[in-house]
Amino acid sequence: MPSSESWTRTKQLILASALAFVAGYTDGVSVIRWRSFATMMTGNVLFAGRDLLAHDPAVPHSAPFYALLIASFCLGVVAYRVTEARCPSRGASNLGFALCAIMLTAEIAPIILPSGHSCGHYSMLAFTPMFGMLSASCTSGRLGTATNLVTGHLVVLATFAIKPWLDGSLTTVEWHKARMSSCVLGFTFLGVGCGAALCYIVGGKMHGTLLPVPPCLAILLWFIDHLEKPRSLIKSAQRCARQRRQQKQQPNLSDAEEESTSVANISSDEAMSADSGDDDFDADSISDSEDAERGRPLVADEPTLACRQLATG
Repeated sequence: MPSSESWTRTKQLILASALAFVAGYTDGVSVIRWRSFATMMTGNVLFAGRDLLAHDPAVPHSAPFYALLIASFCLGVVAYRVTEARCPSRGASNLGFALCAIMLTAEIAPIILPSGHSCGHYSMLAFTPMFGMLSASCTSGRLGTATNLVTGHLVVLATFAIKPWLDGSLTTVEWHKARMSSCVLGFTFLGVGCGAALCYIVGGKMHGTLLPVPPCLAILLWFIDHLEKPRSLIKSAQRCARQRRQQKQQPNLSDAEEESTSVANISSDEAMSADSGDDDFDADSISDSEDAERGRPLVADEPTLACRQLATG
């Protein structure tokens, strides 16, 4: 059974890897579909600066659109802080479920509505608040790292590579941070590849390519809050599992007790029989000595009589 600390770190790695994959998949789709970033704002700031200051015709959208994306991302951060202050250790899931519903509605609407009635690239505004909230919850919570940014993880890995030559050793926490950064980078890369591959497979019909994102994020946000404070549902399931294990072990214990009892009974029977044999021997010896004291002749057995006859003869 792994220790509590090692199991907590394993859960953090699994959760960070899953979140990084979802973030990478979302950006892989959004860059191809809307020419903007849903999870990280660095690219949107660059596009806004190119359009606003350089009037670059290669920028796919106007600077106000990118400013709206950045503002909605910050709105998600503020909403998380307020929700977390009112519902400690449950802010991510409480707010995340509502944001997931908004994302799902924005993704289903273009499929249901007639052609020409969709919001186009403004549908991105339904996705950016979620990733602002997710970034705030991951960096300030037990996970302790951003899962939708890669620059910081590159810094961690570069520091990890050079530190053994500088300090001569690495702590357990540093090893854990390096593994976390490796997982985030690897799964982000994998998510981007999967999202881009799906967009190229479906061609121009990319509506619905982000439908798996809201339910996946809802589940992961639920586990983020469970990492902060264990859920009663998980605790009751663990309690039931322990009870089942104890019930399975009870028959084995009863069989062992019966076997030990039977062995004890056999040993006691053998001891009693040995005691009875000793008592018989003592009784015979006592009766012979009593006969000798009273002057009664001792009855000898046949070999003894034969020896006496040969001696006299």
